[in-house]
Amino acid sequence: MLKVKILIFRIACRLLGYQYRTATTKEEVEKVYRLRDLVYREFSYEEGKTKDEFDEYSDYVFIEKNNEVVGAVRIIKNSFLGLPIEKFFNVKLNEGEYLRNVCEVSRLTIKSQYRGGLRLVGIGILIGI
Repeated sequence: MLKVKILIFRIACRLLGYQYRTATTKEEVEKVYRLRDLVYREFSYEEGKTKDEFDEYSDYVFIEKNNEVVGAVRIIKNSFLGLPIEKFFNVKLNEGEYLRNVCEVSRLTIKSQYRGGLRLVGIGILIGI
């Protein structure tokens, strides 16, 4: 069933002019960082202050429209650093074998003109898959 949902999502994205993929090059990761800085500055973060030690152990999924990155999310893989939730809350997860397959999703960023209404539906589906 998940494969069918993913296929439907991909078709819907293409019909609406969106493409989503995982950042695999330094250039793509830098585009994600630029979007993140742009969006976080709207909420009073200083430029360049959105990076942290978890970025090195993360993957990024982003959505483009007309070759412009309009949304992205960071997927933090469990590493020797643990996960951010352990750092900021009184939670200790590094007990048990199951943690090899655990990740944390953070830094969801959506360019302002793509927030709200039906424009967000495709991005929301991505997060829900």
